[in-house]
Amino acid sequence: MSAAFVRFSIIIPVYNRDEPLQRALDSLSRQTFGNFEVIIIDDGSTPEFGERIQALVTTLSDSRFSLICYQPNRNGAYARNRGIEVARGEYLCFLDSDDEWLPEKLERIDQILAIEPHWQVIHHPYQNVSHGERSAPFPREARRTDESVAEYSFCTNRVGGIQSSCLIVKRELAQRVRFNDKLRGHQDWDFALRLGAETDRFLFIDQVLTLRHVADAATGMVSRSLDYAYSLAFLRENQHYFSWQAQAGYAAHILLPKKMTANVHAFNRYEWLAMLFYPILIGNWKIKQLHLHWRCIRLVLWCRWHNKKNIALMGCNDYTCFFIKNYASYLSIQRLIDKNKHGESFYGWCVFSVKDLAPVLWESLDCVVTMTDKHHESMSGDIKVYAENIPVVAF
Repeated sequence: MSAAFVRFSIIIPVYNRDEPLQRALDSLSRQTFGNFEVIIIDDGSTPEFGERIQALVTTLSDSRFSLICYQPNRNGAYARNRGIEVARGEYLCFLDSDDEWLPEKLERIDQILAIEPHWQVIHHPYQNVSHGERSAPFPREARRTDESVAEYSFCTNRVGGIQSSCLIVKRELAQRVRFNDKLRGHQDWDFALRLGAETDRFLFIDQVLTLRHVADAATGMVSRSLDYAYSLAFLRENQHYFSWQAQAGYAAHILLPKKMTANVHAFNRYEWLAMLFYPILIGNWKIKQLHLHWRCIRLVLWCRWHNKKNIALMGCNDYTCFFIKNYASYLSIQRLIDKNKHGESFYGWCVFSVKDLAPVLWESLDCVVTMTDKHHESMSGDIKVYAENIPVVAF
């Protein structure tokens, strides 16, 4: 084997992250298969983070790891494409900067390719990790031979399933398809759909080889900005990849959950298709929507009955978004607070952390509403540390 031959190129886009990146790089250093290169793409990080990222790579003292930096910040798709352009590996792998691989991943992939080198695309399940707890593996089954990527993603798996940190692609195919850097979201779905249009040589390995740290990803995520209108536009733009069933699956599992927080009431044709393919699911969604409206009305009536004029909402989630978009005008919402977030924007509202809210602002509130189903007690406890006497109401 030539010394210049590289089996795998691993492409990592990163923006303003250092500690999660350290974990990702450590997971690569622990790989039991060593013939790989790592291309870290600093997607326009601020000078402070740029220096930290440079220091991480330098400290590794490993010639397999290289760093590409540029300004200004673009997006993850643009960064991955920069990596694709310079990659030397026979196969390209992608790793998000807040994820990690299990040590045996590359060795397992190499063993399969040594026996069956015709595969163009390989993917496998992952597990989400939140506060140290691992979720069930996802996805759990391979794509059927008669099933399109869209049907596999939005009917079988409901919410995708071919995730970039779990994807291995033949270099020539990746260079031909590339990521769409014009998109601000759904780039993984777009890339997978276009891979499926190029080849049907997909292999699914039923073994978890990637861990996704969802708590770390919460800061800086773009998913909050991917609202109903954006996801609907994505479907319209890529409709040629979707069968009728896939359109219905996307509408049922992607559009309708987002519609809960959108001021859109009429069904579009994709959602009417979902009614045909998923009548029970759509019926349950409608019941859930009506129940959510009732909870909001009940809160408004309670505040008026008890003369609670100045309130704060605690928690940045879909419940909060739904209430703000549909019922904020009925009450005087003074603050949006959260346990950890501070200074961030949430649907146009500035978020204040519990610990950073000034005493005079606490005193101006009549009550705080915890926008949650399961965490009222813990959220109430967080509030009482800083405002012992303020009434706390469960949504």
